[in-house]
Amino acid sequence: MPTCRSASGSSAEDLFIELFSGTFGGEKAGYLYSQSPFTPPARR
Repeated sequence: MPTCRSASGSSAEDLFIELFSGTFGGEKAGYLYSQSPFTPPARR
């Protein structure tokens, strides 16, 4: 089974991915994705 890691490198996210993969299986871990931080548009 391939090892999944978080894009941000957070140890908390890595632990969650490890627990999620162990519970639901590695194929379901593919549904997890990193969200980009929200940056509001510049005010004019």
